[in-house]
Amino acid sequence: ELFQQVVDRIQTSFGYDHVQVFTIAADGNEVIFRASTSRQSAAWREAGYRLRVGQEGIIGWVAAQRQPALVNDVSREPRYLVARHGALGRTRAELAVPLMVEDRVLGVLDVQSNHVDAFTGDDLFVLQTLADQVAVAIEGAWLHEQALERERLQRELEVARSIQASLLPEGPPQIAGWEIAAHWQPALTVAGDFYDFIPLAEGRWGVL
Repeated sequence: ELFQQVVDRIQTSFGYDHVQVFTIAADGNEVIFRASTSRQSAAWREAGYRLRVGQEGIIGWVAAQRQPALVNDVSREPRYLVARHGALGRTRAELAVPLMVEDRVLGVLDVQSNHVDAFTGDDLFVLQTLADQVAVAIEGAWLHEQALERERLQRELEVARSIQASLLPEGPPQIAGWEIAAHWQPALTVAGDFYDFIPLAEGRWGVL
């Protein structure tokens, strides 16, 4: 939702023909398509559209070099790559900037125009300023997701601990002439240890 809001608002506010955003894959070797203002956005996302960092397209180059690329005539640009999933055949100019937080590249913000020489230094300045804000928003959203995931896992671990504890005896048996005690302490939340006292025939007890 955040990615789609970003591209839609940038297009509405600044009138770019096409806006799209990619993020870096976990291994850092690819950029993954997230959203665009194209009608094909959902199809590209479903298809898992990716570009190899430093090897494919202006976007891949920007992700690798960590610096913007302003190309006002893509027909003369060897780095330009026509999209594999439904080419944006009308694109004549492209401007891409890295999405960075501190020294980390999170992705690439890319805008395209149907006209040659569409972009100026002012567009570059605006897009870099936007990219800083977008990167912070993405980082915040990811951190929030991670926090929610940690909370979910913690709740599951607490349920697992409760189940484990319920499998243990409520207390040791009372046997004349014996003092019996047991203690169960997981290193963290759950453990792989278990014990039980099992009454057998003729007053005998099994200990597991």
